Amino acid sequence: MLQRNQKNIGMAQALLNFKLEDTIRHYKVLQVIGSGGFAIIVQAYDTKHKREVAIKIISRSAAAKNDYLLYLEQELRLCTRFNHPNIVYEILYEPDTIMIVMEYIPKGDLHFIANNSFHISCKLKIQIAEGILNGLNYLHSRGICHRDIKLDNILLDENYNSKIIDFGLSCENPNHLVTICGTENYMAPEILINSESYNGKKADIWSFGVLLYALMNG
Repeated sequence: MLQRNQKNIGMAQALLNFKLEDTIRHYKVLQVIGSGGFAIIVQAYDTKHKREVAIKIISRSAAAKNDYLLYLEQELRLCTRFNHPNIVYEILYEPDTIMIVMEYIPKGDLHFIANNSFHISCKLKIQIAEGILNGLNYLHSRGICHRDIKLDNILLDENYNSKIIDFGLSCENPNHLVTICGTENYMAPEILINSESYNGKKADIWSFGVLLYALMNG
C-alpha cells in the first residue's frame, strides 16, 4: 500500500483551513493528488472493500465564501440519482467537509492524455468517445444535461473506460435554458450569442463534438 504523504497533506490543510484526518470512516488517506480554491482530491484506501479510491473533499467554509454551495448542492442532489459505469459518484458528510468518493483512476483526465503525446490508436479513441456518449445518453434519458463536457471532466480507468465527472453546472429540464455557463471553448454557439434560450442536451452534444475533435487531433 502507498504511504501517507504528510507534506502535501499539510499544504492542503493550510490552504483550505481544515484538518485532514489520517482516516475518514473506512478510508485511509494516502496523499493529495489535486487541489483548488475550496476543495482537494486525495488518494485513499478503502479498507472495507480493499481498493484504492479518490475523494474530492470540499471545505464547507471555503465553499460558502466563494458562493459555491449552490452549485455543490446541485451536484450532490444529481449524483444521488446516478447509477452508471460511465459516471462517478458517492457522497460522505462530515461537520467541516463534504466528500465525493470516486473510483481512483490513475491514468488521469482526458486533457492530460490528449496533450502529452500518448500514442493512442484510433480504435482506442473511438472506445473512449463511445464511453462518453454512453454516459451522456444516460444523463439525457433522465432529463439531465451536464453543461460542462470537456477533456478535463473525463477520467480514464486502466482499461481506458470513460468516466464523466463534475456535475456542478448540471441541471434538470434542459429544454429551455438561459444561463450562460460552461467552458467557453466548448460552448455551443447559441450559448455564446446569448440567445433567449437553448437546449442543454444539444449543447452537450456540441461540447462533445469539440472534445472529439481535440481527442482525435491531439
